[in-house]
Amino acid sequence: RYNRVWLAVLIFALYANLASAAQAWLMRGVLEPRLGLWWVHALFVSLTLLWIVLPGGWRRVLQWRRA
Repeated sequence: RYNRVWLAVLIFALYANLASAAQAWLMRGVLEPRLGLWWVHALFVSLTLLWIVLPGGWRRVLQWRRA
């Protein structure tokens, strides 16, 4: 019953940890300031769009909202 919740928590944890790590890398000078943190957000938006575009993606989204 709560499989989707755990998946959402896991995805959020990955997102938050990657954003935090990227911020630390930016402050230490590992990443260029021009690169900034936008790539973290772009990565997760791209993965989300890819998930929706995959076969049955919209159907899965709509079924999930009804449940």
